Amino acid sequence: MSQDQPKTSLTVIMSGEQVSFEVPLGITLQEALKGKIELSSLDELSLSPSTLILEETTVRLKRVEEKIAVEKESIPFSKKYVPALYLPFGQQEILKKGIPGVKEITFKERLEDGQVVEKQKVSEEITQEPVEQIVGVGLLFTSPEETVKTSLTYPPPSSNDYILMEATAYCPLQSETDGNPWGTALGLRSSYGIVAVDPKVIPFYTPLYIEGYGYAVAGDTGGAIKGNRIDLSTPWRKPGGLAVGW
Repeated sequence: MSQDQPKTSLTVIMSGEQVSFEVPLGITLQEALKGKIELSSLDELSLSPSTLILEETTVRLKRVEEKIAVEKESIPFSKKYVPALYLPFGQQEILKKGIPGVKEITFKERLEDGQVVEKQKVSEEITQEPVEQIVGVGLLFTSPEETVKTSLTYPPPSSNDYILMEATAYCPLQSETDGNPWGTALGLRSSYGIVAVDPKVIPFYTPLYIEGYGYAVAGDTGGAIKGNRIDLSTPWRKPGGLAVGW
């Protein structure tokens, strides 16, 4: 190519920077950029690479790349409540510490000038299963009176997980039970703080706080206890033998 061939200025704007250089008139944009700026197969130009440079020209170059990114996500562990006969009533103790699991999610990302503009999930894999936390719920008491006093002096929990229930109450007497006044469906001794629930609504061994009653454990059920109904064991009863209701 003759050194006397007319030339013009080509300006390339990319990633906020501007580069200008002289190129011969009449060549294509692709030829003009060759040896000056390296392009990838994904890079995008504001003009076609076959555009002829016939005058002073400005072109915008968008750097495009695709890459695989892996992100880790924590999987919360579940909790299981079990009876702990050695613990004071209403107290809890972690018997086995829960460990969150780990899930790896693989994404395909499209970057333009270094910024992610598109993200597609390719796959996900659990690389570490969560370990269930085991919590013991104290059921140790010596007398109904002591249990009542202990339960009523504990501060209510701060949890916002509330359920509106229809509550009834019973005394562990022959006349108010199915014939086994001191036994529950779980084999626990019926006393203050052991309440009957529908396990489809409240799982067995769930620690509870019942307004006006105190701490309790879901430790019994019955044929009439369905849905949002709860039956509270209590040492109090009216003169006629029926339990004081809530």
